[in-house]
Amino acid sequence: MVEALSEWGRRLVLLVIGLSFLELLAPENELRKFIRVFVGLLVLAAILQPLLSLSVGDPLKTAQELEDVLAGGEGAEEAGPPSGLMRLEKVRERQARALYQAALRWRTEAAVREVLGTSARVEVQAREEQGREKLRVEVQPPFDDGRGRRSSPRLAAALQAAVAERLGIAPELVSVEVRAGGGGVEEDE
Repeated sequence: MVEALSEWGRRLVLLVIGLSFLELLAPENELRKFIRVFVGLLVLAAILQPLLSLSVGDPLKTAQELEDVLAGGEGAEEAGPPSGLMRLEKVRERQARALYQAALRWRTEAAVREVLGTSARVEVQAREEQGREKLRVEVQPPFDDGRGRRSSPRLAAALQAAVAERLGIAPELVSVEVRAGGGGVEEDE
């Protein structure tokens, strides 16, 4: 305890000396007032830091105790993490999945633009099959080949290879559908 207090005091003295030196370097204008307020808040936070850590304690342990009280009994720790933490984990998983889907879509659209030379309507869906994630990509190019068709097996294969290369995955994990104007679909898997 004595060591912790002496370490805290040493840090506080060093902080005050360092901040005072920085305050002396500040220009003589209105900004100096704000710098003094900021320095004062930093010193106050440094003084209160040990007191706050003693009163607050471990936040995870406190949350578990609160969850036990709200659940109305003991033994909630044996049942697993508190439901609030589980909800938070689910929210984080949804957010991570949404970011992953957005990144997949962005990279896939870039690969399609690279092959077609123009933008196209692109839909990307990721699904898990046999422990491996596979992508299903639907592309609707904005052009026609003159025969009423917008795609060919070569175009689908080129898109499949470009998407796989852009994402750094095996081509067999990518399924590409090129939608034609009349609603027909050509697929390469």
